[in-house]
Amino acid sequence: MRGIAIIFIVLHNLLHLFLETTENEFIFSIARSNTFAKHALEFTPYFYKDIFSFLGWYGVAVFLFLSGYGLTQKYGFTTEQPFKAGSFVWKHLKRVFLLMLIPYTLFAIRHLLRGQYLQIFLQLTLTSNIFNPNGISPGVFWFFGLIAQFYIFFAIIRKSNSIYGIGGGILLIINILSLIIIVYPRWSYELMNYVRHNFIGWLLPFSAGIWFAECKSMNSLFDSYWKNGLWVIVCGALVTISNYNFYAWCISPIFAIMASIGLTKVLARYRWINESCIWLGTLSSFLFAVHPTVRLLCMRYFANEMTHTIYILGYLLASIAVAIAYRAIHKRFLSK
Repeated sequence: MRGIAIIFIVLHNLLHLFLETTENEFIFSIARSNTFAKHALEFTPYFYKDIFSFLGWYGVAVFLFLSGYGLTQKYGFTTEQPFKAGSFVWKHLKRVFLLMLIPYTLFAIRHLLRGQYLQIFLQLTLTSNIFNPNGISPGVFWFFGLIAQFYIFFAIIRKSNSIYGIGGGILLIINILSLIIIVYPRWSYELMNYVRHNFIGWLLPFSAGIWFAECKSMNSLFDSYWKNGLWVIVCGALVTISNYNFYAWCISPIFAIMASIGLTKVLARYRWINESCIWLGTLSSFLFAVHPTVRLLCMRYFANEMTHTIYILGYLLASIAVAIAYRAIHKRFLSK
């Protein structure tokens, strides 16, 4: 799932800058949905670009789902193992900081030359999402501040030692409140944009990962080929349709997650695809960190050609190559 999600994210972050079709990630716009539908009806061989541009951001929801799932699997709520919230938060925030440190250097120099010292401070402290979400550069790095908030959130609810006790109650109540908060600023661009840059706007997919890890019975929903195929078709359609209704759009990340699980199960039947996706999954955090730099260079030198398939593929392969190199550097100098 992580391998599939990172491909969607990397291609989305390039193509939405060049295409008429843009996404409903931070705000809701039926006009954008209409543009996507128009291109879908035309259905040219290049429609795949519109898919990545319009729907690629749902890869973020998948990443958050997997984060909630992975943290729960490792630090499970039902385990008797003692949980030290302070050391957990420090360990994970440090990991996020070190992951973004080198890739951010180029952009930090640009801020420095422009005298944007506060922006550098906010991004290095992972607080830009709170104090200046529209000033994050590169914009992709908003995710680092978001995941930092979720590590703190997880530590708070994990202290209860039971997802069925106080922690579960807090999680359920905050999810209900988060949906209310998301729905409330419907007609305020500024407020919706702010909410969607912070954890309250993405709580549903992260919480779904926690519940999925704790409720093993959910695995039965994906225990056969026909079920998985049905999840892909039905939830894939729901993801697209939900972009025509504001309230459906608010919960659409859940549809994307269910479709992604089904797709992963289907593709796992094909060994070479499965192994390729797993390999990309192990590289995903490094690929996420470095692809904005590769994108910047591509835009600088090949701006007029970046909508051509061969250049898109080149951007993707270059990002993967740089991610491999960065992983080696990171493990050698930063991981310890």
